[in-house]
Amino acid sequence: MECLCSMDTMYFLMKSDKKVKTDQKKSGGMDWKKAVFIIVGVLFVVTMIGSSLGTGWLVGMKTIQPGDSVVVEYTLRDSDGRAALTATERIYTSAYENGELVWYTGPLSLIANATAPEMIVPVPAFRDDYGEADFALFGQEQNQIAARLTGMKQGETQRIALTGTDQYRQEITGETFDEMGGNFSAAGIGDQFPLAFMTSVLENEDDTTTVKYALRIASVTGKTDQNISFSYGYPVADISIVQFTSS
Repeated sequence: MECLCSMDTMYFLMKSDKKVKTDQKKSGGMDWKKAVFIIVGVLFVVTMIGSSLGTGWLVGMKTIQPGDSVVVEYTLRDSDGRAALTATERIYTSAYENGELVWYTGPLSLIANATAPEMIVPVPAFRDDYGEADFALFGQEQNQIAARLTGMKQGETQRIALTGTDQYRQEITGETFDEMGGNFSAAGIGDQFPLAFMTSVLENEDDTTTVKYALRIASVTGKTDQNISFSYGYPVADISIVQFTSS
């Protein structure tokens, strides 16, 4: 058998002493009646497959547009790559067992390209050794995540480099650090500790005041004989699209 290939078709020529019918020569050896049945059969199979899949396969082709409602599974990571807040159970379990101050939360519901009016967005979180608490998600972090949703598809993942995290650094005296509940003498570079942020003040009917807090995980970035520096910004957010609804 000799194979001659062109850009459009592939022909197979077989040596034979038998004569070939004239109509087959004109058609390149193809029986067009059979070809019609083959084409119809292929179309039938494709139709049956499409019917069995329904319209669900179309969801995977749609992309998020501004204004769409999106449910996002996310993980915020510090400058050392450690998870501080995550909605992924596997990541939480691994980090927790490794002794890291990670918190577990649920997926985040966002509007693509929308901005949060609050500076701090308290999100419910949990730790096995602590219980429930509010975690302080910064509005700036939420806004940057929401801005990157457009064009993504359901099930797609993305790593986002969050900007502006340098402003979440602070240097204080060792004395102030101890007053905050830390241990200046024992603290070392990379150590983690919880940092509380006031989110609201409620005046009660009995003239008492209730202050609500949300926490973040800070890490020590520098230390001298007198002062200690720490960061509570997270430069990385890993996100995954759980589902979305078009606006």
